[in-house]
Amino acid sequence: MGQSSSKQEEQSQSHAFLACFVWVNTWLVFPFIATGGIWYRWGLLAAASFWLILGSLVPSLSQNDGTRRLISSMRFWIDGKEIIGSLEGASSGKPLLHCHHPHGAVGINGCSKGGLDLAVRAVVAPACFRMPLCRQLMELMGAVSSAKDHMTRHMRQGRSFAMLPGGVEEVVLNDQGVERAYIMKRKGFVKYALQYGFDIVPIYHFGETELYDVLWVFRMPCVLRWRLHIAEKFQLALGMGIGWPWMPNLPKRGKKCITVIGKQITLPHIKTPLPQDVEKYHN
Repeated sequence: MGQSSSKQEEQSQSHAFLACFVWVNTWLVFPFIATGGIWYRWGLLAAASFWLILGSLVPSLSQNDGTRRLISSMRFWIDGKEIIGSLEGASSGKPLLHCHHPHGAVGINGCSKGGLDLAVRAVVAPACFRMPLCRQLMELMGAVSSAKDHMTRHMRQGRSFAMLPGGVEEVVLNDQGVERAYIMKRKGFVKYALQYGFDIVPIYHFGETELYDVLWVFRMPCVLRWRLHIAEKFQLALGMGIGWPWMPNLPKRGKKCITVIGKQITLPHIKTPLPQDVEKYHN
């Protein structure tokens, strides 16, 4: 019995390692290394063609539940199994917008916990669908672009979604010594929730910001302000952190994280919400 349990734990850890490796590298490393290698070997035109074909031209892939389950196993690489609260108490019958905070460096908790319910699709930045390999992973996970036309088209179907409202700005604000959420200027999701009849469920992942140690220079107040300005203007996150010592681009192994699911926020259905409506329910 002990041997069987040990084997299962070992298998779970290998799946969790593979999930973290795939998730982090598919959008952070692989597209750029592959493009650089093709450029070096066959030239700029070949590299541009690789980016264009895989990033835009090849047919879309369908959601694969096995991929979702694999990525959700990242919670076993970190110690992220503890969840306080539940989504089962939602009783309004309305679709839900699951709002995960904080984003952290690479969204480990938001992605792995959001992937547990295969019926709930994730909303991700449009740039994810323009990068080769990253686009294919997002499609296999059933993700939806946060571009207005894509997101609203899917919201009209009345299906629940998961998102990280803090986006790139919250990546920049990630700091192992401070809990921050980028929410005061992020109001578009509230407008869409009002417009399409969604309720909101806030979800917070304690420990997400400690999965990587952001290098001290990027934490300096003047550098942080500059990085946040770049993020707000160009949607580009500049910074560097160290995770697991044996493979620093992966999150720290065994780091305790606790997910807290807040109470459902019931919103009225307002087909044409005014700025004051958005402001009221955002606050």
